Amino acid sequence: MKIIQMKKFLLTAAAILFAIVSVNAQFTNAAKKSNSAAGAGFTYRGEVNIGMSIGGSKYDGNKVKGTMIGPYVTGTYGIKFNDYLFAGVGAGLKYMHQGKDEDGAKLTINNFMLPLFLEVKGFYPISDEIAPFLVLDLGYSIHLGGKYKMEYNGWTSSEQNTKGGFMFKIGAGLAYKQFTFGIGYDRQNMGIKDWDKNLNCNSFYFTVGYVFKE
Repeated sequence: MKIIQMKKFLLTAAAILFAIVSVNAQFTNAAKKSNSAAGAGFTYRGEVNIGMSIGGSKYDGNKVKGTMIGPYVTGTYGIKFNDYLFAGVGAGLKYMHQGKDEDGAKLTINNFMLPLFLEVKGFYPISDEIAPFLVLDLGYSIHLGGKYKMEYNGWTSSEQNTKGGFMFKIGAGLAYKQFTFGIGYDRQNMGIKDWDKNLNCNSFYFTVGYVFKE
């Protein structure tokens, strides 16, 4: 991993976490006051998640052998309308890597992505502390950096620029007090910019989150 890419990853992750905490701190008190004055039933809610996606990829429609891994951090902020429904916006940072040697060929993918998305969660409260939920994320991941390279029988392609694309996540989980645990399906579209080819990843993901006090 190049030094400049590592710096970009760390700086972006720090900026995202700082922004989430700052926004939550600024709006929580104001929201409580306005809700109290108006008698509203909704609350503002901020959440930070760390997770991992594990799956496979397809290059121009053909399956690439090997495993794509994608550690990530995301944050969401929005409105919890009642005990059953939340809607908000989110952003994050995701690193996607795949390296595979097979039949004399080696494929290497290294991507840093900035997902921007809308999120909807539906809860089914069992008690004041426990609530299973379903979640849906829809958005677009901006490509921050990374390359695609292939080696075959002594031939090595030039490092090709990759690009971002549509993202989609659907899953289920459990909220316990201020913590959340989730699993689901993750679809990330990408592409090889210089070759005008599609590169898509279909993954299983799991995540752990922390919810700021509402």
